[in-house]
This record gives sequence, C-alpha cells and structure tokens, in this order.
Amino acid sequence: MAKVLVLYSSPLNNMKSISTLAAKKFIEEYKNINQNDEIIEFDLNNLEMAQSGMNSNNFGNFFNEDLSNKYIELLKEVNKVVISSPMINFNVPTVLKTFIDRIAVANKTFSYKYSKKRCFNRTIIKP
Repeated sequence: MAKVLVLYSSPLNNMKSISTLAAKKFIEEYKNINQNDEIIEFDLNNLEMAQSGMNSNNFGNFFNEDLSNKYIELLKEVNKVVISSPMINFNVPTVLKTFIDRIAVANKTFSYKYSKKRCFNRTIIKP
C-alpha cells in the first residue's frame, strides 16, 4: 500500500479549473487500479500557509519552522506526490510557489555549498 499526496493549486473554483478537473479524473482512475493506496488530498488555497505571501512586512517570520516541518514531515510520509497546477502567465500559482518556499529548507530538504555560511551578495559575512 502506497500513500499518495495530491496537491491542488488552482486559484479558480474546483468546478472551473481544467487542471483540477484533470487531476481529479486521474485520481479517480488511479484509485480504480490501486485500490489499497491511501490518497491524501490538499487544496493549497485552504492551508494556513497560503493566507499570506512573503512581503517586506512579514519577511522576518515568513519562514515559520513549525509550518515548514509540518509539510516536510508530510512529504516524508508519502510515497508519491501528484501536483495539479495551471499555468498562470507562464508560471505556477502563488500558493504552489509558497508551498515550495516553505518546504525548500537548506540542510533539511536540500543542501548546497554555502548553506552553512551566511552570505550576502556573494560576500561571506562571518557571524
């Protein structure tokens, strides 16, 4: 039995979004073939992290560790992820971008050469 996480990100009502309708049809067919799999569905528009995008007023506390950990742990628990996303001006919806920003945490979900050093404009600042 696999756990499948389905993320819907369209800003349109579910009945008007082609990407959401296509994903729901896919999940319906998937369930027919994989009857023992557990399906976890989230509309990213309804999650608490979608209620505020990053701006100059909340930059300091936007990267809330509790929220990040919550979604990182959720992703660790599932075997498969399905992302339903329309294209808006050749980009993804804001709620999907915010979700990715929340889970993309250096040394938790990815690492890179300078992740342990504090850098600003390519100048290393020593703490």
